[in-house]
Amino acid sequence: VDADPSMAREARHLIVDMRGSPSAEEIEDAMRLAEVMVIPIMPSGLALDTLLQTRRDLSRLGREDRYRVLLTAVPPWPYRRGPHARAQLRELGIPLFGRDIRRLEAFEAAADEGVLVRELSDPRAQRGWEDYVRMGEELVGWVRDLRTPDLRAVRSGGGT
Repeated sequence: VDADPSMAREARHLIVDMRGSPSAEEIEDAMRLAEVMVIPIMPSGLALDTLLQTRRDLSRLGREDRYRVLLTAVPPWPYRRGPHARAQLRELGIPLFGRDIRRLEAFEAAADEGVLVRELSDPRAQRGWEDYVRMGEELVGWVRDLRTPDLRAVRSGGGT
């Protein structure tokens, strides 16, 4: 991550896109700039090893409460890869977004046309857009909760 820390202070929102297997140094650089980390992974065993290393790196930085995993390209029913991955991640104590991003042809079509999936004329493409809208709403709520002081602590004299 080659970003200027002063840029982060001026930005309202800053998104840092990292390669699939970031080094500990890259994670540390990103978390110096980021309030939270969204880790998108596809429901496959190969992604799990990298995720576990990333979790160890975040824990070492004291930021283990500042990330969530987003399952992407989740195949439709009757394929069970998505639910199995979700169950495995929960067993490992990995924090997950409540919704997955479904695998839809619309994402490839949008990329081919150079447009957002919501701009496609195919009504099925709207399902893909809705997946990201719901995830975005959850992300905003999560960040809002992180930023909001615990009023009970303030009332009991434990906060400022």
